[in-house]
Amino acid sequence: MSKFSVLFSDLLERKCITVYSLAQTTDIDRPYLQKMKKGERIPKDVTKIKELSIAMHLTQTEAAELLEAYHLTTLGEETYLSHKKILSTINSIYDINNNSI
Repeated sequence: MSKFSVLFSDLLERKCITVYSLAQTTDIDRPYLQKMKKGERIPKDVTKIKELSIAMHLTQTEAAELLEAYHLTTLGEETYLSHKKILSTINSIYDINNNSI
C-alpha cells in the first residue's frame, strides 16, 4: 500500500469516519474512496485532497501530512524530496535577500 493510502486509512479510523459517510459529504464515489483506502487508486489532483481534508475535519497538521503523503505517492520519494530541497534552498535565498536590504 502507498504512504497515502496507509495515512488515509489511518485518519479515517482515528476520526471514526466511514467510507460511506465520507462519500455522502464529498463528490467522491464510495467505491473510489474504498479503492483509495486499499491503495488501488489515488486522486488525480490536489483539489480532491483538500476536499477530503475539509470533509474529514482534519487539523492543519493532519491535512499537511495527507498532502505530503499524496505528493510522496504521486511523485515518488526521491523526486518529492528533491523538490522539497529545491524549495527550501529558494526560500533560504529569499530570506537572505530580504534580511540584507
